[in-house]
Amino acid sequence: MEDVAEHFGYSIAYTSRLIKKCLGESFTSYLMGVRVEKAIDIFINDRQENLESIAVKVGFSTYRNFLQCNDKNIWSFTS
Repeated sequence: MEDVAEHFGYSIAYTSRLIKKCLGESFTSYLMGVRVEKAIDIFINDRQENLESIAVKVGFSTYRNFLQCNDKNIWSFTS
């Protein structure tokens, strides 16, 4: 978030509100969704890659954080 705010020359608070208004969700939620979509794409197209390495490759700090996305209903493709 800090990098995005700095890039546009806005405060973090203003950038956060603007993103929420435009996207209808927080920056963190949006970013998590983008990362999960990318992970799904990699998994589908490269069955040799394991989920732990995919999680790190798409930007999750830990494999556990990646798995917790399921608790937040990000994995809507499974329903």
